[in-house]
Amino acid sequence: MKVMIQMKLKLFISMTLMLCFYALAHSQSMNVLNYVNELGDKKQASFGDAVKLIVLDMGENTSGFESDLSVLNARNKIAAGYSLSENAPLRKGVVARLIARYLRLTDSLVYNIFGTERYAFRACVAADIMIADGSEWDYVSGEELLEIMRRVAVISGI
Repeated sequence: MKVMIQMKLKLFISMTLMLCFYALAHSQSMNVLNYVNELGDKKQASFGDAVKLIVLDMGENTSGFESDLSVLNARNKIAAGYSLSENAPLRKGVVARLIARYLRLTDSLVYNIFGTERYAFRACVAADIMIADGSEWDYVSGEELLEIMRRVAVISGI
């Protein structure tokens, strides 16, 4: 009887430890899930939201805007001259240029020549990443950004 109680106690302790390690390993995933839920409700996505989602799509852990931005800069995923703040309202052209650079979209000759937000938007429309309605100056909602990044994830293979 005593042996049975000791075995149950050891099993209980080992299962508790395994659950604790599992929770620690997946706490980042829960944070991301909570962030995505909050982002879906935002009427206006920000530049920081786009940067964070691209870093997550790269398979990296996010650790703040400045750190995420330096990860993208180190991997040459953000064009030189982008000095937007974290809370800057996100426009379709900005997110299109980030994505075109991230995915290395080369199908658009005009984008490859000029590299502007206008032609990045057109390249993303041609690649079926973004919808053609509106222009590169339109603001992006959180829900739109999540849909765009879902398509990016499919293309990038994550």
